[in-house]
Amino acid sequence: MATDHGDRRAYHRLYGLTLATTVPVGPLATTNRAADEAVDWTIGWVDPPADPRAAPPGRPIVTEGVWPAVRDGDVVTLWHEDLGRVGIDLASRRIALGLTVRTDEVAALLLRGIVLALALELTGVPTLHANGVVIDGGAVAVAGPRGVGKTTVTAALCAAGLELLSDDLVAIDPEGDRWFARAGLTQLRLRGEAAHLAELIGDRYPQASSVDGRHVVVLPPATNERSPLRAIVVPRVDDTVVRPQLVRITGAEAFRHVAVGFRIATFVDPPALVSRLAVTAALARSVPVLALTMPLRHRWTADDAIELRHVFDDTFSTSSGDGFDVAADGRRR
Repeated sequence: MATDHGDRRAYHRLYGLTLATTVPVGPLATTNRAADEAVDWTIGWVDPPADPRAAPPGRPIVTEGVWPAVRDGDVVTLWHEDLGRVGIDLASRRIALGLTVRTDEVAALLLRGIVLALALELTGVPTLHANGVVIDGGAVAVAGPRGVGKTTVTAALCAAGLELLSDDLVAIDPEGDRWFARAGLTQLRLRGEAAHLAELIGDRYPQASSVDGRHVVVLPPATNERSPLRAIVVPRVDDTVVRPQLVRITGAEAFRHVAVGFRIATFVDPPALVSRLAVTAALARSVPVLALTMPLRHRWTADDAIELRHVFDDTFSTSSGDGFDVAADGRRR
């Protein structure tokens, strides 16, 4: 892999990792790094390929939309016929952005999306396509495919006072029969129909427009780097309900929702698929999966956000047991 351009390097903590980067990932708090502290990943710019349309060598491992990935030894390459390539060197733990459009905004979008998710997955850290919120010290992952309403729900919960753990990507790891969620980027990226939720969160936090047309609200970093994963919540819209409801999902349906809830959904590499199957089974077995059924709202109010917060508070109360005790019908035992 080519040498990085520039020598100005910032150190950040993200997903339980120390990143040394000359490329912006997002509004991160700079870490005062000790001299002997290990760097988990180094991220920087490199020259783009001479011919971006030429496929890089290697066997296919991911068919993720317009950024497929191939692996050649320890090097994984994501490539785009117009935008260039991103190299992930698993041996040296270096991520090299060789993009034909070299802007901070494009780099940040790629890193916060498939690039860091793939780097985490390939080093044994599963990633959910989810937003994480913190309730009484535990994490709840609001998960599902693009467009299901994850960020709308999360923004409403944050407007009602919950802490944001991570946006769009929740990295998880096991400890015995429990799972923990790692703190990630805390900038909510709202699509046009949900941008009004930024008004409920308020102007005390920085807000901006992103290069892909989202309204961005930058919230404070999570208090703790790692929180117990209390549940996975899947949003649904149902015109027949009048208030939000959280209902436990079990069996094959829970397994299916977990299976489609990962950030990298298109692995084609056999070892990765076997590992993903084992993780899916373990999560569905040990982490409760709930459906969040909500009425259709074209515009949320402060009262709507507070009502949703009350539903989450009632479900995830820490007043008994391990802080989660929900029957199949959604009621606390």
